[in-house]
Parts: sequence; structure tokens; C-alpha cells
Amino acid sequence: MGIIWGNRKLFSRNDRGVRLALKHPLLVNRPVIGRGAYSVILGGEASVFKLTMDGAAYALAEQQQSSWRSSALPEIRGLHGTVGVIDCGVPLYLFEMEHLDRLTVGSAERKTCLAIARQLRPFYQDGMTSSERMRHVGARQSDTSLAQGLELLAGFLEPRWPAVDLDLHSANFMRRPKTGEAVIADPFMDMETRTLALKHYALGLPAGTAIL
Repeated sequence: MGIIWGNRKLFSRNDRGVRLALKHPLLVNRPVIGRGAYSVILGGEASVFKLTMDGAAYALAEQQQSSWRSSALPEIRGLHGTVGVIDCGVPLYLFEMEHLDRLTVGSAERKTCLAIARQLRPFYQDGMTSSERMRHVGARQSDTSLAQGLELLAGFLEPRWPAVDLDLHSANFMRRPKTGEAVIADPFMDMETRTLALKHYALGLPAGTAIL
């Protein structure tokens, strides 16, 4: 029982909407290979499917597919819209993206990304908004792809803040398997979804709740 937050997740197999969404034809028999606070990743070798209740993540995927071309951002391969609603009324979205791996421990790419994540932490009292901080950090990068990616993401965030805020920690940097390039994945948090989900789970969960 209890609130699912922090290192635990907001997806539960006990949620009727999640159970129904997992029966979507694109998801049946696919294994869960990754988890986030708002989402699960279901496997495939070349592509993976992201089931998420984060509306900002889906809006970002739409933006990436329609008009952005940056090697520092994931390739979006399919937008499948709203595929369900969890018990507290938050929609579930589904999209397809390229398969990414974790950054290699000790690699130069991982060290660069860890440094970026540290510099983007919001507790720094620098007087900047989240988008301003992203532009500031991006302008200091020698990796032009990461610099471009951060600039694009700052432009996405600016008109949506504070309803959407930055959540770019070390686990949200990934690696493209074939090239080894660093990729910025899942950089934002939909604050309205967070509030709704926390209110829902603060009511308590029944014994035996199985976390997806």
C-alpha cells in the first residue's frame, strides 16, 4: 500500500485503464523493458512502444515527428494517440520510437551527459527559468548535436512552463546502439498529470497492488 512515487512508479496492473491499454494490438505479447514514473516501454529490437500518461511526452513526440531533425533526439516512428484512460481520469498515450540503449559506464558521452544533467538541476539559484537554463547549458556544449537538441527542447518548453517543467536527469540520456551517439530522451514532466496522479495515489492503494 501507499503512494507510488520517487523510485517507485505510477503504473499499476490493477488499474483497469492500464489493463485495457495493454491489450492494444500493437502491445499484445510485448515485454516491458523499461519503466518511468509516468510510462512503460514495451520491447522490440528496432523500435519500442511507449505507453505514457504524460501528455507533454506525447506532445513532444508529435513535435519531433512533424518538424524536428536532430540526432540528439529520438526518432519517432509512429503516433497512435489516446489508447485508454487510467482510473483517475488521466489519458494514456501511445507512440513508437527507435530502440535506445543505456549510456556506457565510463564513456565520454556519459560523462558529458552527467555534467549536463547536473547543470540543469532546478535547485541552482541562478534566476533562470528552465528554458533559459537549457539554452545557457546548451550554448556551452562542444557537442553540436547535444547543443542543438537542448535548444530545440528549450523552445518546446518555453510556452508550456510551468505546466510542463524540466525533468532531465542522468537516466534520461540514452545511446544510439549503432553510432554510440548520446540521445536526450523523456526530458520533461507534465506537472498537471503529476498533481492528478499524486492525488489519486495518495488515497492509498489496495493490498496486493502489482506495479507494472
